[in-house]
Amino acid sequence: MRARLVLAAALLSAAGCTEKTGPAAPATAGSQATSAAASAPASQAPSAPATEPPPVLPEPPAVVAEADWARLFAGEKAALPAPLAELRFEQTRGQLAERYGDKLAADGKLAADGMAELPVRLGFHTGNESLRFVQLTVPEGAVAALLKRWGPPTQEKLSPARDGLWWLGDGVQAIFETRKPRHYLTFWPLTPWRALVGDRKGHPGFERDFPLLGADGTRVAKAFVDAQPRASKGEMDLHLPPHERQPRPTKVRLTLSEAGVVTAATLILSYGRQTEMRDAVLAHVAKIYGAGKKEGDLTRFPGLTVNDRDQVGRLLLTWAAPGQ
Repeated sequence: MRARLVLAAALLSAAGCTEKTGPAAPATAGSQATSAAASAPASQAPSAPATEPPPVLPEPPAVVAEADWARLFAGEKAALPAPLAELRFEQTRGQLAERYGDKLAADGKLAADGMAELPVRLGFHTGNESLRFVQLTVPEGAVAALLKRWGPPTQEKLSPARDGLWWLGDGVQAIFETRKPRHYLTFWPLTPWRALVGDRKGHPGFERDFPLLGADGTRVAKAFVDAQPRASKGEMDLHLPPHERQPRPTKVRLTLSEAGVVTAATLILSYGRQTEMRDAVLAHVAKIYGAGKKEGDLTRFPGLTVNDRDQVGRLLLTWAAPGQ
């Protein structure tokens, strides 16, 4: 049934359906009451509020020719368009300004060579100014072209009020959505949940080059500077790249002892309506840790506790140091 709903949504868009009632603009768009501000994706790492001026929206493109779609998206998986293939989400605004010069405007609009058919806008994190998203303004019939290249998408929420059609690729995920009167294809980074969970017993997959449990918090903050660490009394939050079908960063909360040592690490995975993802995570954990002991929403393994908050579609995986 779900597959039919997704396909129906895709085919409606592909057919150029005249109904243009797309989801409402998200609450996270801020207090600016302009249509320009509403075009920005709803996700941002929990850091300082955006300080950039609202962008000047590009005009929606006319129909894009089949030959142009084939040139821009030649692969079988979701990927940035060929003229933007060198973009990396760890790149900063300064680095991209050096690369593109005056082709990159202050509002993020990018006049990239080879992208005349689809206007481009870049978004940046406000903390380290690393690349946060790449957004294309696309015609309504884009879904038909993308179906031919990337196959059927998955329908999932971007926020409580907004749905999107999602395709997953290698290190990137692409989301088509309608916010009338425009249609957008937005690319976010992707770190698969398997990489975040890892496959070593007692070690989360997002560890860097040293064991996380028992590490000094100052050392962790330096090692994860790209994850915009935010420390408060007894805690430190890290914001890793999004996982599958999530535009928001993947959050990790570290518990610190009075001496500032990491005693526990909690990874928050949001599966939303994708219960198959939840089941896959639980099966993966059981394969590594063996049979766990279930206590209500909790499943306890040696050194790891999994909390399934199915009412909000989240899994909390907590690794704890011995004795914690």
